[in-house]
Amino acid sequence: MFKPNTSYVTPYGKNSSECHYCYQSDIGRISYGIDAKQLTVDDYQALCDTGWRRSGSYIYRPDNVNESTCCPQYTIRLDVCRFKQTKDNKQVYNRFENYIKYDDLHAKSEIKSTSSSRTTTTSTLTTNTTTTPTPTSTTSTTTNNNNNDILNQLNLYLKQYFNDSLIGIDEQSKQHVLNHLLVRCNTPKFQKLVGGAQYSCSVAPLLVHKQRIEETSSSSFDKFIENSIIQRLKEQPDLSSLIKDIFLKDNHINIHLTTTTSSSTTKQKHSNNNNSNSIPKSIEPKHKLEITIRRAEYTEEVFQLYCKYQRIVHKEVEPKKPEGFTRFLVDSPLVFVPYSKEGYYSKRENRIIEIPETGFGSFHQYYRIDGKLAALGIVDILPHCLSSVYMLYDPDFQFLSIGKLTALKEIEYIQNQLSKQASQLHYYYMGYYIHSCQKMRYKGKFKPSELLCNQSYQWVDLEKAVSKISDEKPYSAFVDDAPTTSFSQRYPNAVDSIKIFDGKGQEYRLSSFNASFANRLRGLLTNYLDNVGPGLASNIFHLKTSKFYVKGQTYCFRGIIASDMDILINLRKN
Repeated sequence: MFKPNTSYVTPYGKNSSECHYCYQSDIGRISYGIDAKQLTVDDYQALCDTGWRRSGSYIYRPDNVNESTCCPQYTIRLDVCRFKQTKDNKQVYNRFENYIKYDDLHAKSEIKSTSSSRTTTTSTLTTNTTTTPTPTSTTSTTTNNNNNDILNQLNLYLKQYFNDSLIGIDEQSKQHVLNHLLVRCNTPKFQKLVGGAQYSCSVAPLLVHKQRIEETSSSSFDKFIENSIIQRLKEQPDLSSLIKDIFLKDNHINIHLTTTTSSSTTKQKHSNNNNSNSIPKSIEPKHKLEITIRRAEYTEEVFQLYCKYQRIVHKEVEPKKPEGFTRFLVDSPLVFVPYSKEGYYSKRENRIIEIPETGFGSFHQYYRIDGKLAALGIVDILPHCLSSVYMLYDPDFQFLSIGKLTALKEIEYIQNQLSKQASQLHYYYMGYYIHSCQKMRYKGKFKPSELLCNQSYQWVDLEKAVSKISDEKPYSAFVDDAPTTSFSQRYPNAVDSIKIFDGKGQEYRLSSFNASFANRLRGLLTNYLDNVGPGLASNIFHLKTSKFYVKGQTYCFRGIIASDMDILINLRKN
């Protein structure tokens, strides 16, 4: 019925609903909506670059200019080639790396950036991020690496010993204690106070359970620490030759090593001679992360994850149905473009562009930890960007800040895979930035991001754009000379170029109909033009499902109807 390289849509027009960001207005969320029957990735990329977004096959554009809109929504994007991690980004990523490698959110990680290896089919977390140091930094780099190795190994053993020894404490309380037991490097000043011990671990988190510990161990608290923890550390084979002394003082386990393991000589011996006195650098990860991507489809596993996510995270009590889930997160109007060495011809750019190995279209990205589906990203891979449509996760993994984490992983995916396979594809679209909603401002922490000016369709640096927004003025055009008139006012003849399709292969324009009917249709098409722009309006076929009766004649623009009914098509020029 449809031509393969053409887009077909049915406009719904404007609608308003309760704002779910501020909950202060019953009609404050205003948008213009379209039912997309079929969209080329070329056209959808252009729509994204003019403020549009999709939910299933429904695409919409917020009406930010409307005075009744309470929380304006601005399209936000990031050029991954310029991405610089903020402190918040690093904390999220390092906590996750520590969990995967050590089963410990607070271990001191060597990870400096999102440099894990992954492919479009299967990706296993890579923890080896060692880089070749410059000649002037060899000693200091070796020092830091050795210290990190020892610190991580000490944390690993201490948590294991405490986990084994804390009997009679409920699992939740035990986990809380373990998360707060942390071995730290002592400053030179503190070392003098603890007899030269280079490392210390505060046992203060245990004090709340002191009475219970003494009851179950039949000994004093200090004796429990001595027998259950310190003695075991001293007897640990790969630590015993390094430890000069371990002692408890002022509620701290203090660890004094026989020698610094930070000299380049020790490092060289370890790498060349497998010196047993050195801590092994390679530590087997405690968990396995696997990331896979495939075209969007319904599976029972994903549906159950969706139900759990909506029930626990969004507090939705109404049972979910597979068909509703499918409409929302599986169905997509995008025409899939498979990988081809010949590339993809973009009509909008009038050139051949590269296609990544995944192809262009709609995909599900699976995040599995130890084989369990921890999160699912719904993404669109378009000619110039990866657009994040939605993300859901297992609440059991909420402690990993998994929403922010998957955003970092999607950025990494574009950096390491997509942009290398298709050089023009280096943008990450995160949906909408809502400055008036605190919980949506996190998107601005992926820097340097840009916001789309809703009137000029120009991208503006986020910080510059946000400077024009205030509580008194939540909406602003970010470009000073942005147009203030509508497309139909600037291009009065563009509405006559809009193509109308009847579902049976016939194409029409306004001039195809008698004047009375054309006038009725003009208002609808003008509204459509003002929202999609003249370029897209003249290239995307407009489908209409309503029947109009003019002077006894039936004009029915069929569109797509979910039945086999034989609908009368009586389109003729009067």
